[in-house]
Amino acid sequence: MNCAECLDFIATADLDELAENSTLRLHVDRCRVCASAVQHVVVAEQQLERALSQRSDVAARHTAHQAVQVARRRRVSRLIMVALASVMAVTAWVAWIRVLLPAARITRAIARGSAITETLPLYCLSSPQAGDLVSPYLRSNGSMYYLAKPPLRVITVRATREELSAVRSLLARYDGDERRVCTAPVTATP
Repeated sequence: MNCAECLDFIATADLDELAENSTLRLHVDRCRVCASAVQHVVVAEQQLERALSQRSDVAARHTAHQAVQVARRRRVSRLIMVALASVMAVTAWVAWIRVLLPAARITRAIARGSAITETLPLYCLSSPQAGDLVSPYLRSNGSMYYLAKPPLRVITVRATREELSAVRSLLARYDGDERRVCTAPVTATP
C-alpha cells in the first residue's frame, strides 16, 4: 500500500476497519505522515461520536457509519462519471472516424475538381427516364444527377471524367440525337 491508497482508504474507513486492516497497519507503522493522518481521523471520529451522543438520540456509531457510506457512494459516483465520460469520448471518436472524415473526403474531392458537371440535352427520353438510365453508372463519391422540370428536356450530371464518358455513350445509344425520330418500342402482346 502506498500513501495515496492509504489516505484514500482513511477518507472513507470506519474505526473498526482501521483496526482490522493489516496492510494499512503495516503502512502506518512505516510512514510517519500516514500515521499522523490516521491519528487525526481517529481523534476526529471520537470527538464526533462524543458530540453526537450528547446532542442526539441517534447512536453516534450509526451516524458515523452512514457518513462513511455516503462518502463511498460519492466515490463510486465519481468512477461512474469517469466511465460515462470515457464512453462519450469513444462515441465521439467513432463518429469522427465513421461519419465526419468520410464526409470531409467527399467534400475535398468535389472541391478539388475531380468531378465535372455537365448538362446534356435529351431528345427522346424524359428526365426521369434518363436519370434511371444513368444512375447505376454514377458510383464515385460526389457523383450525382439532377433532373430538369418539364418542359426542359435535359439532365445535369456531376461525375468523374470516366463516368461522364459512360453517361454520354449511354445517352447517345438510348436517346439518340436531334435528327433521330423518337418512337416507342414495339412490345409483343400475348
